[in-house]
Amino acid sequence: MSNDFYVYCHVDDNGTAYYVGAGSGDRASQRGQRRSEAWRCHTQQFCKSGFPKVVFYKENLTREESFKFEKKCIRKFGRMDLETGTLVNKTQGGKGSTGRIITEEFRNKTSVSAKSRPCLVSGWNRGLKTPKIIRNKLSKAHIGQNPWNKGIKTGHIPANRRSIRCNETNEIFTSVREAAEKLNLDRALISHVLSGARKHTGNYSFSYERNAE
Repeated sequence: MSNDFYVYCHVDDNGTAYYVGAGSGDRASQRGQRRSEAWRCHTQQFCKSGFPKVVFYKENLTREESFKFEKKCIRKFGRMDLETGTLVNKTQGGKGSTGRIITEEFRNKTSVSAKSRPCLVSGWNRGLKTPKIIRNKLSKAHIGQNPWNKGIKTGHIPANRRSIRCNETNEIFTSVREAAEKLNLDRALISHVLSGARKHTGNYSFSYERNAE
């Protein structure tokens, strides 16, 4: 299990701790779109440099250990939305969004936005065709690349096609979910390894296992 996680806090120019988070790599120094609107507003108002002071509370933790300690720190400082403290955090910490308060105003804005969309066609592109010039560029960019289905025609992929193998243990799992549960890993990170976005997670690497039909 990887021990490269940590728990950190962002402190403004007044010395007020206003955000607690858990992460790895450069997560503590990330800003912009990776942060909430409440975080950006507080930072802009109370941090002259445009970014807060970063304080690391605990390092060399596993993912689960960082989640547990993050929850503990958030309880200690308290949340502004609950009127219990100074943090702009919207959840109680840990994995997922447990504890987040969804206001009626937010629900109404989301509803109005969804109803105002002119096209009812499902899908990310809402029925719009990709311009020919873009299709040609994409076609050229993929020349010479191995297709994800390795030549198997769509509609003829066996049910067990998406089984995955842990390269370190040679253990085969029927799904990403099964691998995540047995190895105590995050499903999203395993998917990132399979897509090539990262090399490993928790000291494990994975590849798709193409079983014989």
